[in-house]
Parts: sequence; structure tokens; C-alpha cells
Amino acid sequence: MKYYDLKNIKKKNKLFNFVISPRSSGKTISMKKEMVEIGKHGKKFVYIRRRGKEIESKKMDDFFTKLQKIGFYENDDLSFKKGSFFLNGNKIGDAVALSTANNVRSADFTDIEAVFFEEFIIKKDGIHDYLTDEVFKFFELYETISRDTDVPVFFLGNMIHAFNPYFLFLDIIPPESGIKTWKDCAIEVWKNKSFIDDKKKTRFHKLISGSAYSEYSASNQSYEDNDAYIRPIPANAKPAFKVLTSSITLTFFVGRDGSVTVGENLPGNVPRFTTVKEKSQPDVPFVKHVRTTSPYLEYYISCVKMNRVYTTSRKVDAAKKELDKALYF
Repeated sequence: MKYYDLKNIKKKNKLFNFVISPRSSGKTISMKKEMVEIGKHGKKFVYIRRRGKEIESKKMDDFFTKLQKIGFYENDDLSFKKGSFFLNGNKIGDAVALSTANNVRSADFTDIEAVFFEEFIIKKDGIHDYLTDEVFKFFELYETISRDTDVPVFFLGNMIHAFNPYFLFLDIIPPESGIKTWKDCAIEVWKNKSFIDDKKKTRFHKLISGSAYSEYSASNQSYEDNDAYIRPIPANAKPAFKVLTSSITLTFFVGRDGSVTVGENLPGNVPRFTTVKEKSQPDVPFVKHVRTTSPYLEYYISCVKMNRVYTTSRKVDAAKKELDKALYF
């Protein structure tokens, strides 16, 4: 099949389902078909975006337009009004912003068949970023929706980076391609040769052939991850300090050449810090409070500025970025 379909990951019957595919590969169309089918069976769904401006009515008026233009449900009346989706006049779903999810804590979600979270992976820049304590906010919203029932969630995204707050929290390592299951999670990294070949034949992809963007957009390769700074911990390196992040504990090793290599939760009786204010203790200070007074953090900052920091894996690199953000990089 040239375009993506949710049917394969649905067969795994997992609670949390993560789908990562190239741009324009069909995952949004597949999601919308699933939404309509849920409505046709008398059930409902919840559609999640990160921020309220993403689900403003004026931006959602054409939500089902492309689906019908390409030949699906042409004889049905599909619409979006005041935060809800309708099929032939009957409400079939609600749109909720994760950033304002506290406003729906007492909402009555009934007959919910599935939850869809679109664009759960984002490219962080000066304007866009994950929400503070985002995974906690999502779990709070999920419990409001599910009310202790097993409602499956489908997270849809592009391969901006191989790790994100959800993968870090759930300890998920994505496969290179195909479907991988872990506990009550399934993750599908979809790569289809026919789709990739056809996309790379377009004039746009011929123009940008060989670029990181082309490999991300067409071949579903990670755009932001840089494996040039991934290596094992040098044999002569010594543990210097640890940092407790919101997902994992990092250990920072200093080598004889002065470089820093970061690994995951390795032994060492060394000073500890945390990037999570609520986890701070007298002997585990919050990094923002001591970033200008701790010699350990000052040394780390100097190594970052000189490009002398390495990590042992993409997972560790993603968690390290939480520290970098706290230190204003």
C-alpha cells in the first residue's frame, strides 16, 4: 500500500499507539477516516492538539474537506462547530487543546472509542516548544477522558527527532522501520519504497536532493538528530556529576582530554542536580538556582560552547536537551 493506514498498528491492540511517517504519507487521512467510522458506529472520539490556536474554529472549518474531495464520505455532512465534530447533524467528537486541558477536568466524555493526538512531535524553535511538564498534562487529560476505561490513543507525528518527552517517559526506543511493541505501547515507523521513490521524483525533491530535509520529508529520517556526537564513554573518563531530568537520570563523565560524555543512570557517588524544580532537595539543587555558582555546571557550560559534549545514545541526547534548555542554551 502506497499510503499509510492505521489498520496494522490497530491490530496490535495496544493502549498507546505512536505513528511516525513522512509528510503527506496519508496518516492524517487515515485518522479522519477512522474518526468518521467511529461516528458511524454510534461512538465518539477526542482530537487533541498542543495549543488552543491550533483548534480555533476558523482553522478547523475545512477539517474534512480534503477527505471528501478525494472520494470518501461524499454523501455525508461532516462539519466542525464550536469545538465539536458532527456527522449528519450528530456529534461524533470533541477537539481539546492540551495547553488548556485543566479547563475540561470536569467535562463529561462518554462513549469515547479513541483519542487522536496529532503533531505530537514538534520542531522546537524560539516560538514553538513542548509544554512545561507536558507528559503530566497529557496523562491528566487522558484520565479525564477515559475515566478508568481502556481508551486507545493514537499519537501521529513526523520524524523531527527520534526521541521526545513521551518516548523518554515511557522508555520507548523507536525501530528503524516497522512496528515495535513495548508493554502496552506500539510504535510504527512507516517507510514505503513506492511512496519514497515517487516523492523523490517530484521537482521539489529533485531540487533539494541529498539534503537533510529531503531525507526527513520523503524517507522518514530524523531531521534534528546528529549522530556525530554519539560515542561510548571513554575508558579513561571519570564520573563528575549527575542530573535528574523529568524522565531519566544522566551521569556526566569527564575524559582526560577535558571533553564530557553523558550516559544514562550509571554508577558513581558524585554531586547531583535536577532539571525539575519539584525534585530538588538540599543535596540535589535545581539547576537554574545554581547554574552560575556550581563549578560542575560552569564546566559543562564551557564544554557546550566549545562543542566538547558527547552522549551515548539519541535517547540520552534528547534528555540532555532538558538540561541545556534550563541553562539557557
